[in-house]
Amino acid sequence: MLLRAADLSFAYDARRPVLSGVSLEVSAGALVGILGPNGSGKTTLLGLLAGTRRPTGGEVALDGRPLASFSRRELARRIAVVPQETHLAFDYTVLEMVLMGRHPHLGLFEVEGPADIAAARDALAAVSAAHLEDRDFMTLSGGEKQRVVIAGALAQATDVLLLDEPTSSLDLGAQLDIAQLLAHLNQTLVQLRLMRSRLGWRAILI
Repeated sequence: MLLRAADLSFAYDARRPVLSGVSLEVSAGALVGILGPNGSGKTTLLGLLAGTRRPTGGEVALDGRPLASFSRRELARRIAVVPQETHLAFDYTVLEMVLMGRHPHLGLFEVEGPADIAAARDALAAVSAAHLEDRDFMTLSGGEKQRVVIAGALAQATDVLLLDEPTSSLDLGAQLDIAQLLAHLNQTLVQLRLMRSRLGWRAILI
């Protein structure tokens, strides 16, 4: 078992719990969808599974080890998250955006080297966006931006990829493209793991 949540509960206000008694298990190689109406706690659950929120009850474990025992850097090397929206304070090229996924693997004051650039380009190729490498991120379409953000998560070389409603703000055509992309990435998981030194994830949660 890769990722396991047991009897999770969470509340922003003790009188109004957002989640209560939630348990799930995700095996290596799985593609799992979390369904529910707006406001039902999906984003909160993903935050708990990513370790960015601490449950008020229950526990999340990765390969049998509680997330609470991981450092932030350790977790960033094991779990990548694609948020609902990506807001930038500065202009970045597509390659620079994807290279941000390599930061958990860099030492203090260390800059990206040839291996990191190769990993970023592998990730862009995996999402069929290699041709966008030199484009400014903000000039891309919604669907192209989402591919690049997913590539950044792939470049992070984690075991688990969590995506928070990755198609919610896209038009229908782009939604279908991203859905097909995720299915394709999951189906080619074994091939991608052959590049384990540069890319490697074992489960996707959406």
